Amino acid sequence: MSEPAKKAVIIGSGISGLTAAYHLLQCGYEVKILEQHYEPGGFTHTFKRRNFVWDIGVHYIGQMASEKYLSRQIFDVMSGGKLQWAEIGPQIDRLIFPDRSYNLLKGKEAWLETLIEAFPEDEYGLTLLMEDIKKIARSTENFFMEKALAQPLAWIAGPFLRRNFLKYANMNTKYALNKYSKNPKLHGVLAGQYGDFGLTPARSSFAMTAMIINHYLNGAFYPVGGSKEIAATILAEIQRRGGSIQTRAKVKSIQLHEKRVSGLRLEKGEFIPADIVISSAGVFNTFTQMLPEELKQKDKLQSKLEKVSPSAAHICLHLGLDQSAETLHLPKTNHWVFPDYDHDGATERFLKDIKAPFPVVFISFPSAKDPAWKESHGETATIEAISLAPYEWFEKWQKQKVMQRDDEYNDLKEILQERLLSSVTNLFPQIKNHIIHAETSTPLSTKHYTNYQRGEIYGLDHSPQRFRQRWLRPKTSIPGLWLTGQDIVTDGIVGAMMSGILTVAAITGKNLLKQYKK
Repeated sequence: MSEPAKKAVIIGSGISGLTAAYHLLQCGYEVKILEQHYEPGGFTHTFKRRNFVWDIGVHYIGQMASEKYLSRQIFDVMSGGKLQWAEIGPQIDRLIFPDRSYNLLKGKEAWLETLIEAFPEDEYGLTLLMEDIKKIARSTENFFMEKALAQPLAWIAGPFLRRNFLKYANMNTKYALNKYSKNPKLHGVLAGQYGDFGLTPARSSFAMTAMIINHYLNGAFYPVGGSKEIAATILAEIQRRGGSIQTRAKVKSIQLHEKRVSGLRLEKGEFIPADIVISSAGVFNTFTQMLPEELKQKDKLQSKLEKVSPSAAHICLHLGLDQSAETLHLPKTNHWVFPDYDHDGATERFLKDIKAPFPVVFISFPSAKDPAWKESHGETATIEAISLAPYEWFEKWQKQKVMQRDDEYNDLKEILQERLLSSVTNLFPQIKNHIIHAETSTPLSTKHYTNYQRGEIYGLDHSPQRFRQRWLRPKTSIPGLWLTGQDIVTDGIVGAMMSGILTVAAITGKNLLKQYKK
């Protein structure tokens, strides 16, 4: 008689939790996913007003061009081949500075050629940078796979596996870029996608800057039908294989019996038994919100958390238009608007004075990217405009109910919304008479819907210090408790997805990537 399947409960239904669930089912586990929101998907879910739908966190994804990419293979398998991708086009990002604009194009050669044309005196440096970007990309596999190794092998092999990646990760971006050029304008362009992980050049790890550039070198893609299709297609496969999900299930505490995880207690009082618990809720939430007091002192968890910081919070303007993206000539290309080339200085000025120019405004056109938009939404269009905004500016209203906050809060939102709207209409004046819905979310919105306590959208800051933390790995010091998510690998859909696989590999000791083509 065979033993009953082990019960695994996963906290959170973002892409890392879904990936872990799918692969645990492959390994014979009984799997249940808990989601505190009413809609599964984490940062892949969408929200709707009238006939408009906007993304929460997915604006473009790289490495989906063909089955030769591992990330594409994994998505194809987990979704049962139902998740489809639309390419944004040869021009991925447009960086707009006061004196001129720069286009970041698909393909290593096109990317280099465009920047060398703008900065001909830096041709050698740019060529050297591209070589180093490829070195960093190759070093990431060993660095992250080391996190799945069992002790003591991880301690023996770890220094060797981590060495090449840390050579670059230990440098901040601002310092590292001086190796390739002394031109501050080129520095501003090369770091221009810093909003994809929310940390300016003087504070961010150079490895993260390089990984972002590399991620989009072979094109950028958008899920057909919108970002909700990512979770919907994968969750359907999970349920088909016997997994389950419970929404509106906010975890109050992780329960232990004889110093080992025994299950979870929900805020509504329900106890859910488990042999193992995997948290994709983030390390701060897991260690400060869900553990019993006596365990918060275990292995100096508080001192470990003091070595990392929550990532940036943001505001986002959501626009609904009464004509199609095609009619209004809206692009698929993302637009980034900067007040100058000094990202650190611009951010510092804005944090000191809310009236200062936004350090960056990222403008995305989801309805233009999605070839299935018209079929579901007719002759309409949507735009999103995002900028940084510290949680502290909104903290005084955190105890007021969502959608019921006072006039002072709404007045502040209105001011910021008008400024974001001006950034959009300055570039696309043709939309002015076609806006029929405008709504702005704040860090409090992020906190409410995702439970990130400081409204952060990228988990932990991607600083050099963060990548030095060897405890940021799937296995915790508490038997039966495991971690997954963007805090374990990096932010972004692909990073979070790979963390789900790493976590299951660490739990089972199996090489889960063997099933995918090389």
